[in-house]
Amino acid sequence: MSGAPDAESARRGAKFTWSTRDDKVLVECVLELRALLRDPVRSYPRTKFWKAISDHMVLNHELHRNSRQCRDRFNLLFSRAVARAPTHRDTDLDDLLETCKARFYFGNGRSLEVKDSSLSHSPSRQHSLSTLLDPPDVQTELKYVRDTLDELRAEVARIKIDLQRLYEIVEAR
Repeated sequence: MSGAPDAESARRGAKFTWSTRDDKVLVECVLELRALLRDPVRSYPRTKFWKAISDHMVLNHELHRNSRQCRDRFNLLFSRAVARAPTHRDTDLDDLLETCKARFYFGNGRSLEVKDSSLSHSPSRQHSLSTLLDPPDVQTELKYVRDTLDELRAEVARIKIDLQRLYEIVEAR
């Protein structure tokens, strides 16, 4: 029975701790990709949001965390930030969390929601285009769309090459 804990820990993988740097990267990614939470067309936007956060952390920061780890850690950091004043242990992280407090809230079931501060609830009030669009959100969304398009173009190019190879094999027979 003494070998069971070692086998179990090997099966699950080694535990890791989140460093302050990891926390900063996570919060920066959440702020950068927050426009994904606003997409009304997507099904399960939060699931896809946390998957995008996880992928972004791997690709851009070489931090390997799954979507659930990202969600749980951010929810812990955010709920602590909402419940009390900044810790002053790391002012950069505290500043990022203060920005999060201004842009997010926990909705039903403690799901992360984006505050819609750019729109008034008064239908009679006229809005200019600059008040309706948050430029950082638009830029983030455009970058995401461009990156997705580049990935799709690369995939189409790979498919064309594979198709050409298949045609050559069929013609050779």
